[in-house]
This record gives sequence, C-alpha cells and structure tokens, in this order.
Amino acid sequence: MLTAADFLTRFAAAVRKATRTPELLRECWADMGKRKDFIEAMEVVGFNPDKLREIQRNVGRQDCDILDVMLDIAYDIAPVTRQFRAERAERRGAPSAGERKSLFKVIMENYVRDGVWTLTAESFRDLLMQRYTTLGGAYGQLGFRSTDEAMAFYGNIQREIYAA
Repeated sequence: MLTAADFLTRFAAAVRKATRTPELLRECWADMGKRKDFIEAMEVVGFNPDKLREIQRNVGRQDCDILDVMLDIAYDIAPVTRQFRAERAERRGAPSAGERKSLFKVIMENYVRDGVWTLTAESFRDLLMQRYTTLGGAYGQLGFRSTDEAMAFYGNIQREIYAA
C-alpha cells in the first residue's frame, strides 16, 4: 500500500521529471496550450485532474493554484493564494477601463473561486457566449478584430496571473 508520503514523493518526482526546473514549470503553466499538454502528460503517469485536486486538498492548499501546490511539493517554493495571484495580475496588467476591464474582473473572480480549471480556451468561449450571446457580439463590444486577438488577450491575462 502506498503511503501519503510516498504518493507525494512520487508526485514530486513526476513534476520534476516533466519540468526539470521551477522556471520551466511556471513557463509551461502560464501558456494555455503547454499547460494542457502538461496536464495530459501528468495524467499518463497517474496524476489526472482529479488526483491533482485531491493532492491540493490533502495538503490543505485549496485556496492556491495547482501550480503553487506543485512548486511547493516538487521544488519547496512557498505557495501563494489564487487571490494574491489575481490581485497581482490586476495591478500589473488589467485593462484600464471599459468592457475589457469588466471581462478581466469576471475572469479573475472565476479563477479565484474555481482555479486553473476555468482558464481554458473552452471556458473563455463559454464565458464570452454567456456574457455577449454571440462571439461576434463579444468581439464587437470588446474591440477584438479576430479570434486570434481575443485569445491573445486571454493568454496575456494568464501570463500575468502566473508571472513569478
């Protein structure tokens, strides 16, 4: 039977093997596509999203991002809360006014409440559809000329959230 300590040791080893350094883990986590690939790779070695959430609960870090849980366990780097990350992102890179600022605030609220699982391309599309009914309406109100521009906006928000 695998003890909790052995399980965490195995998890830390898997994180270190996949990323090699905390900087590479942060870089990977800040990019939606790379993060998705990393999560899928962790799933292959036995750490699916449910297991990641379980680890987060077991170490008492429900208010932290999974990234911070991994940094803590694999690299002994003190975690910060999602609230701290959201506030820092707002200070560093929030739009100054208008509809984009309003959308930014909703993205941050969702992130603080539900974590990284809300930071996917699919959840962004769903949020735009919920708030603006159509993607065309969303792009018009937000001043985006294309899907690429909208996704760049969303990607920049995530880079601010995960900036060291």
